[in-house]
Amino acid sequence: KVFQSIISSKAKIERNWKLIYLDTSNLAASQIKRINETVDTFSPTKNKMQMMRMFLHEGIQTFNVEGIFGSKLHQHKEILMPVKFGLLEIPRKISDVLKHAELAEELGFDWLGVADSQSLYREVFSTLGMIGHVTDKLLIGPTVTNGLTRHPAVMASAIATVHEISQGRAILGIGTGDSAIFNINQRPHGLKGLREYVLTVRELLSGVETKFNGRIIHTSWTTGQKHNPVPIYIAAEGPKTLELAGEIADGILMSAGFSVSFVEACLKLFQEAASRTGRVAQNLRTAAFIHFSVSKDGKKAREDVRKKLAFLFRNRLMAENIAASGIPIDQDAIVNAIAIR
Repeated sequence: KVFQSIISSKAKIERNWKLIYLDTSNLAASQIKRINETVDTFSPTKNKMQMMRMFLHEGIQTFNVEGIFGSKLHQHKEILMPVKFGLLEIPRKISDVLKHAELAEELGFDWLGVADSQSLYREVFSTLGMIGHVTDKLLIGPTVTNGLTRHPAVMASAIATVHEISQGRAILGIGTGDSAIFNINQRPHGLKGLREYVLTVRELLSGVETKFNGRIIHTSWTTGQKHNPVPIYIAAEGPKTLELAGEIADGILMSAGFSVSFVEACLKLFQEAASRTGRVAQNLRTAAFIHFSVSKDGKKAREDVRKKLAFLFRNRLMAENIAASGIPIDQDAIVNAIAIR
């Protein structure tokens, strides 16, 4: 790729999307010509997702995102590449889910996660199977499920079936549990339980007979997928879960980060845990949620996001995250208000 030699170069996209600035001082004339040809293909009619993806696919290693969404990012304007973009679908109506999935793929998104909360939304694996039928490229999977509402063999068989339907595009996102558990009046099994569950599911996905709760279990039909196993992401907020993800997962899914320093600290815990267990941290995957709302009414959009953030802030594990952001938030008041509700 032409751009592989410009690891230290920076690009800035103007708000009108017409002008691209690159540091080309260390490139040969032929390479500069290729850059110019690529830049010439940009036009105001291309959406921002398409333009960002053009950079990513050309292999630029750093990308200055100042101004990309019409506002400035004041800290750490460079992000490492390659980056994939995904959406989280709340499956309230199957017909809408399928429309959203087809639209997401058409617009160039890479990943469509589906929320799993059986008391509130449509059943996640049935939904994912249907999404697998109407899409060709999207990575799909529960984002996230838990280790309590399904036996490991049921979970392994379900996600392996989605993997087969989607021709190898499934991802298993899993955590200790939230509304799916609380709405059936259960409590999470904790990190020890999550560790055992993830390791058991991983063995089952490779077709290996294993033990769970002292009993031998298997999903023998999944043997054919052992050379293309479903990657497992652990959703993590607290330090112990971050470390667990580094030790046993294929990737981490961070719930939220309100400051660069906090995200860096989380990634450090994840990567150091991976290294301690002899794993290559750079080979593991990292992902994070960004909460947003789209509306013609700016006030309504902000209120929608405020509700979601309040739900996140009820978790005491968010205290350090909030403190690192420097934003004056009364977490105690939020916790008490949600407890009353």
